[in-house]
Amino acid sequence: MIQSNELRLGNLLSYNSNIYVVSSLSKNKVEAEPIGQAKSSSAAYFKLEYIPLDEDWMKLLAGNETGYLTISSLERTSDSSDIIVLSTIECYLHEDGFLRVCAYEYDKQPNGSTEISDDVITLGYRHVIYLHQLQNLYFVLSGEELTIPDL
Repeated sequence: MIQSNELRLGNLLSYNSNIYVVSSLSKNKVEAEPIGQAKSSSAAYFKLEYIPLDEDWMKLLAGNETGYLTISSLERTSDSSDIIVLSTIECYLHEDGFLRVCAYEYDKQPNGSTEISDDVITLGYRHVIYLHQLQNLYFVLSGEELTIPDL
């Protein structure tokens, strides 16, 4: 059953194979409107379902076939004017069911090639199994809403 305290406005849910976006929340009530349909129709709270996070969703959100979703990216110059350090936080679904969130640093050489540094931080989130949970995690880590391509 949907728990309103787990959701934020804009989270995606499903009902009857249609995607709904959360438009209103209160302690015991969730209102959601269908995407691509008239706003006058809405799903009853008890009929809404969480959307399982899978590889297809990760590829859609990442906008690529790898399914690696970039949460943040930062370029900064190093002490050496020849090298630019690229820092990224990316996430992907691992085959063991964990959502992996990795922080990487790359050294960008003058010729354009990149070399990953030895400092890679990897976190696994077993509890992130639904799309709305990824939307919430993305917001916490980036301070921005996760862009959902046109459905």
